[in-house]
Amino acid sequence: MRTFENMPQCKQQGNRLSIHEKNWIRAYYASHVPIKTTAVQQWVTEQLGHTLHITTIRRILRDKHKIETYNIKEESAKGRSNFQGPKYPKLDKQVAEWVVMANAKNACVTGELIARKGLQIATELNLQNQVKYFRGWLYRR
Repeated sequence: MRTFENMPQCKQQGNRLSIHEKNWIRAYYASHVPIKTTAVQQWVTEQLGHTLHITTIRRILRDKHKIETYNIKEESAKGRSNFQGPKYPKLDKQVAEWVVMANAKNACVTGELIARKGLQIATELNLQNQVKYFRGWLYRR
């Protein structure tokens, strides 16, 4: 069982917290309610070695986004500091589900095929004129 005391340390890029660490802070706060944000701030300093401004702590706690919301793996979240959510979450979720299903059937899934399926799903969701696919999104971590 994962506890806050034995939480694995994440590799940092400068002083930025990864999505994984932000979710860890939210989980700590949720398990210690009622707790003051100054106490959370002190805990973050002790656990992660970062001294965050109290406003930063409040923003992290206020932001309810979780790793699952973004259809990214937890391992990827450890290296990411920020993530802009999808513009069309329903479309993103359906495309991600289709890719998982196709991979489970051992289908050869290419970027072009994902884009075509994405356009098909966008048409079903009546988003065909609002969605454009570029190659860059396939290669982002």
